[in-house]
Amino acid sequence: MLGLSVVVLALFTVGIVLLAQGLTKNTAGPGEPQVQAGSGNEQGGDGSQGGAGESDGSDGAGGESAEPGPDEASGKCPTEAVEISAKTDKPSYKPNSVIKLELGVTNKHNASCAIDVGPQKQTFTVKKDKDTVWSSAFCVSGKQKDQTQVFVAGANKKSVLPWDMIPTDDKCNRTKDTLDPGEYTLVTKLGDIESQPAKFVVEKPEEKKPAGEDKPQDKEQN
Repeated sequence: MLGLSVVVLALFTVGIVLLAQGLTKNTAGPGEPQVQAGSGNEQGGDGSQGGAGESDGSDGAGGESAEPGPDEASGKCPTEAVEISAKTDKPSYKPNSVIKLELGVTNKHNASCAIDVGPQKQTFTVKKDKDTVWSSAFCVSGKQKDQTQVFVAGANKKSVLPWDMIPTDDKCNRTKDTLDPGEYTLVTKLGDIESQPAKFVVEKPEEKKPAGEDKPQDKEQN
């Protein structure tokens, strides 16, 4: 069990770090979360070559300094102006599927301001009723540097984290091979800001027909 937990921990640590890089750099390469931007979010340049090009005015190679935010002291977005959303790529899944979990960040303020989207701030939690069956917080450890980015007014960014539907306990040990059939909810958090729950369903496994069950019917048709 120890070996498995170490492997799972490594995989989820990489996933969350890539997630933060995606939100910060606004890029998506092979194996990285798919990042999309909403209106008012892009400012020229693809930003895919190590910072060549700008991404929402955030600091980087060749990038300009961030615009002053509404908070003159820190430039950070007011908490009440940051909206976090949760979403899955489909409403229902078969057992052992890969679910794409989405965390969205929107600046609802009327001015540009900064939001820390570092991996230590992000949490994805899957629940069945009131029980937590998996959380990214279970499988990520260590401290990460802040990854603050400027969001223009109304900007929206989202990152997608694939999850293989394997439940774990709070020590990141596998508890089952896959989720049981039923209704689940995804809740995402950025720091202390929590999303509304997003529902999804895991379907019952398809029943396998006994071998030769269709043969009598085939004979009648002939």
